[in-house]
Amino acid sequence: MDLQYTRYTLPLIGALALTVGGTAVSLNRREGSVESWSAALQVAAGLWVLCNLLMISTTSREWILRFYQLFFPCIALVVVAMMGFTLQFTGRGEWLTRRRLGLLCLYPAAAAVVSATNRYHNLVFANPTMDTSGSLVVLTVEFGPAVYANFLVGYALIGVYTALLVLQVLRSRNVYRSLSFVFLVMVVVMSVAPLPTLLGVSPFPYWLLFAMAYLVVGLGTFLATTSITAVRMLPVDRIVAAVSSGSGDVVPLARTVILQEVDNGILVLDPKGRVVDINQTAKVMLGLDQPVGRRLSKITDEDLTSGSEVLESVLWGDESLREIRDQVWVETERGRRCYDTRITRLTDSNDNLAGFVVLLHDITEQKESEQQLQQQRNELRTQTQQLEHQNERLDQFASIVSHDLRNPLNVATGNIDIALSDADDAEIVEIGRGRLETVRSAHDRMSDIIDDALTLARDGKAITETEPVTLAAVAEEAWSNVETTAATLEIAEDGSLAADRARLLTAFENLIRNSLDHGRSGDDHLTVRVGLLEADGFYVEDDGVGIPPGERDRVFEYGHTTSTAGTGLGLSIVSDIVNGHGWTIDLTESTDGGARVEISGVSMLTRTLSDEPMTSE
Repeated sequence: MDLQYTRYTLPLIGALALTVGGTAVSLNRREGSVESWSAALQVAAGLWVLCNLLMISTTSREWILRFYQLFFPCIALVVVAMMGFTLQFTGRGEWLTRRRLGLLCLYPAAAAVVSATNRYHNLVFANPTMDTSGSLVVLTVEFGPAVYANFLVGYALIGVYTALLVLQVLRSRNVYRSLSFVFLVMVVVMSVAPLPTLLGVSPFPYWLLFAMAYLVVGLGTFLATTSITAVRMLPVDRIVAAVSSGSGDVVPLARTVILQEVDNGILVLDPKGRVVDINQTAKVMLGLDQPVGRRLSKITDEDLTSGSEVLESVLWGDESLREIRDQVWVETERGRRCYDTRITRLTDSNDNLAGFVVLLHDITEQKESEQQLQQQRNELRTQTQQLEHQNERLDQFASIVSHDLRNPLNVATGNIDIALSDADDAEIVEIGRGRLETVRSAHDRMSDIIDDALTLARDGKAITETEPVTLAAVAEEAWSNVETTAATLEIAEDGSLAADRARLLTAFENLIRNSLDHGRSGDDHLTVRVGLLEADGFYVEDDGVGIPPGERDRVFEYGHTTSTAGTGLGLSIVSDIVNGHGWTIDLTESTDGGARVEISGVSMLTRTLSDEPMTSE
């Protein structure tokens, strides 16, 4: 095949490279049918340019005729690809059913068959002649009726998608309007470019005017689809507003400026949820760069939003778009922001669904203020509860002082008065000793009450600081602090937990003392056992007489006791310490029929099970 270099070679190679670059960009950014049809359009245009390049670069009559036969189906491919792209871009993709797509594909298929069989009927071109009179070797032909039929069908389809693009320019705004305008210009220019060749008045051989025109408008389209800055430079909104308002009414221009500068974010969606317009505020709010033409579910990241399951399911595409109002938190470059989001249905004059508008209002400061106010309320509620708790302790302490201490004091005072009144009796020494013993016993009881009352006031506070402690070590230390004659401590299982050691020690001392005071029958030997619950805590039990079921609910009440020597505060102190840790206390029966106190809700750090229980006398 003989080749020739012409002044058209480099421009054609540039146009071909432009189609390859456009195809690569469309495939790289493909998120749906729009990008797929855009790539198909670039491929079809590239085939058209390639046919022109091959025809102008060869001097072989046979090869030129072959490329000519490939050229005419490319015209039909470009028209069909542009139709599919326009339908998807303007939100009318549902029009392109499989049946209609099949009918459209018959157009390039018929063109290919007719062109390939031209030698038999000459319906495409006739009388091919090599022209060597000029500086270029070119092939001249006479167009047949199939060529005119081809262009007739093509321009009918061109008229359809040109009208759709005109409507899109008039109905949309901002970036999406500018993109629609760019595509409209490209369609108009590329549709007009073949006419001079068809009419025989083109200054270029073959169909090179199309390729040359594509080199210009194709470059502009490539820049517009890859650079949002380039699109914004086009004053399409102002031109359309001025033209549509006749004398250049300022209202449409003002409306456009207001939509761009308003503090609220505004997105306009088509019925399929694709962004057809967005103002700059919404872009900043959502951290978006080029959302126009993309579905809302494609530009909404599940990892970036939270707060409303209903709204998120709509944003992510799990549910169909509908009218809704809710709040959603979004992670942006400015931090976590809360947007009051409203999706409103848009209808045309016939009340048919035309799309949706999404309004975004930043209420982050309001939400933060509400959260701070709620936190302050919670803190105030906590302080109030603490004050009420402290007041309750003071009331209980006052009751103890005024009632429980007064009775022993009255006993002591009465016995002293009796001893003094009997001072002249012959048995004064014996009488005085007995009375004074009673006074000493009463004073000892007052001392116990005072100690327990102080402990109650101290240990009723909430636990704020804890440390890891060992259950066995605390139990054994408590055992050594209590007078435990005729009794044995048995550690069945051991473990560590986080607690206030001093107050947990007090709780064990009171539990052990309660078992010794109330669990033993006479001088019987008593065993106190400490072990772990199966789930989340520990227990202290004895093998004594136990506590009747009817009294178990009252043992933790302040002042409840079944012994004249008891203060009635021991188990109340234990209950307060347990509650202060956030645990739960319960009284039941042990395996030996004695009393069993279970402390649950404890997060055990470690658990140690031993074959032989540890004992202490």
